[in-house]
Amino acid sequence: WHGRVLKERQGEFGPDMRMVQRAVGRVQTELTRLADENVWTIDYLLSQPKGKNRALNGGMDVDDALRDMKSGEQEEEEEEEEDGDGMSDG
Repeated sequence: WHGRVLKERQGEFGPDMRMVQRAVGRVQTELTRLADENVWTIDYLLSQPKGKNRALNGGMDVDDALRDMKSGEQEEEEEEEEDGDGMSDG
């Protein structure tokens, strides 16, 4: 149904649809950049010898730092679920 209406009223919805397409493209580009950056960061961290720069990293080695990053992300997700900020249909 929506496709038919958009096609029939193409002139009315065209500029708005193009604006939405550009916005989605920008979000896609930014997500791709961030994902690539994360891959490079993780590859770099995993390539470091265990225990290297432990004193500079607050006494943590790479494994500890990655574990803290992961647990921090899990805590944020749990807080969002508790606050009701998580994306849900209900």
